[in-house]
Amino acid sequence: MSDVDIYANLHLGIDGLRKEMAAARLARTAQIPRDRACAASGVYPSTGVLALCLGGPDQGWRWLVRRIAVGSLTPVTSTAGRADVFITGAPAPVAPITGGLGSTSVTGTAIMAGLTADWRDQATTLPLTAGYTSRQLVVSDTEQLWVVFSSGTSTQVYIANAGVEEYEESAARQDFVL
Repeated sequence: MSDVDIYANLHLGIDGLRKEMAAARLARTAQIPRDRACAASGVYPSTGVLALCLGGPDQGWRWLVRRIAVGSLTPVTSTAGRADVFITGAPAPVAPITGGLGSTSVTGTAIMAGLTADWRDQATTLPLTAGYTSRQLVVSDTEQLWVVFSSGTSTQVYIANAGVEEYEESAARQDFVL
């Protein structure tokens, strides 16, 4: 075996090891969640309900909802009504929609029939905060997180915000348990 052969084998071995280490590093970093804050607000209509869309993950990602807070302009502002949390692939959990499709604030006459399967939580008094453990509220890339206020005060501002952990789906498939 010549010096050239030894050098070539050594170079190929080190190059292969470098590539394996880079792939392993990428797999580890893909599993690290990103924290994201989501918020929406709207003015309660004179009749009906107010639905606030907090969004959903980008394609190839998944959200684990960790907290939701609902209420008005401050944490101590007395707020009438209730809030219901939905995770749905439907355009909006209110029917019929009276405006704002595609925006974060949508009004309607009532919560859409048949969404009980998408209903995740409720706040029967406002303001209120809720915390969730892993896998309690999961939003896939084909769904959105909605908070629907009902029995509210006309012209009052209602606010919903959430904190989510965002995971890349490919990381979840690498034997990574969320």
